[in-house]
Amino acid sequence: MTRIFLVLLFISLSGFGLARQNSPKNDFEAALEAIDREDQEAAFFHLENWLKSYPQDALAHWYMGQVYESFPGENTPFALEYYNQAINLNPQLASAYFSRGRIFLQMERFEAAEKDFLTFQNLPKGETNQIFFEKNSTQAGVSGIFTLQGNLSAKVFYHLGLCQMGMENYEKANEYFDQAIEIRPEPDYLTEKSQALLSLDRSNEAESVLITALEIDPDHFLAQERLALIRGKNPEELIEPLNIAVKNKPNEPQVWKKRAYYFLERENWKLAERDLKEALALDNQDAELYLYLGTIASRQQEWAQAEKYYSEGLFLDETNTQIILARGQARYQQSKLEEALADFIQLIGIDPTLPTAYYHRGITLLRMKRNQEACENLQLAANWGMEAAQEVIKKACQD
Repeated sequence: MTRIFLVLLFISLSGFGLARQNSPKNDFEAALEAIDREDQEAAFFHLENWLKSYPQDALAHWYMGQVYESFPGENTPFALEYYNQAINLNPQLASAYFSRGRIFLQMERFEAAEKDFLTFQNLPKGETNQIFFEKNSTQAGVSGIFTLQGNLSAKVFYHLGLCQMGMENYEKANEYFDQAIEIRPEPDYLTEKSQALLSLDRSNEAESVLITALEIDPDHFLAQERLALIRGKNPEELIEPLNIAVKNKPNEPQVWKKRAYYFLERENWKLAERDLKEALALDNQDAELYLYLGTIASRQQEWAQAEKYYSEGLFLDETNTQIILARGQARYQQSKLEEALADFIQLIGIDPTLPTAYYHRGITLLRMKRNQEACENLQLAANWGMEAAQEVIKKACQD
């Protein structure tokens, strides 16, 4: 599965417009100061106050989307709403297209993401003192700085490559990764290029690229894993760094979670569940842990237990679309059709353009013998590219 590396971007501007200069320190300026000291709650409070008085401020909407992305849990729908509003108010605000493109990429809406990244490329980026701060989701604080004119161009090519990978256009993806690497040879870019090459049956070139990635970062786990697979080695050997991390930091929930994900990818449900429960004992506010535990239960067709885990996750993060979809599927498997339908309706309410939501609502309505409604939903899913919907449309739409 292609890993998608997402960055949180913050921009420092020299001027904030006439309205922002009317007082020594207004809410907008206070929000920027809060962002600089990584106090996102304070930034949210000040931006909310500012937008009440200046609802047409596109840049403030963009900042609010950034703040939502920085919060724990699944806040993608809220961030997306603010990015959409920023673009509606100012179609020339380049940074909003980049931010929205990343969200579309995360949602696997590859064509929409590509369109935004290309729009971003073609728009003027403003003054050279516009600075983006890069934040790594696994680390605290700022992990890098780049400008709109500098390293960000490599990141755009990288994200365009990921879009092409999602659309299975591997030659084009490889070209974009090459452009990113030419600007800045990051291990992540090289590792994703190797996947494009493997998809094109060019394993020797993929091996060479991975060696280069590991020369830059010898600890890059995904590059290590792919190189081991190419060379026919046992990838189980790669668990050793994760074992060492657990041994050295047994009170850190993330190390248990990372090793659990390693087991999940290999369908070792027992060990994955063990590590997830260890992580949960250390941090019971992480909704993603419940998602993974529910996934394990679902894979073993323990639907009632899966539903329970998903419900606990949604208690912590009620708009998490992955968990809502998964719970709806678990309820569907238990023939709890009304409750499953409620989940799929909620999913559509959060993201009205999500094809899988209409597909699942359609097949649920079909089982409830509400064929006309099922037909409408399945046609929407099919129109948005969900091939599975085509298989049941005839049954739902027959007179």
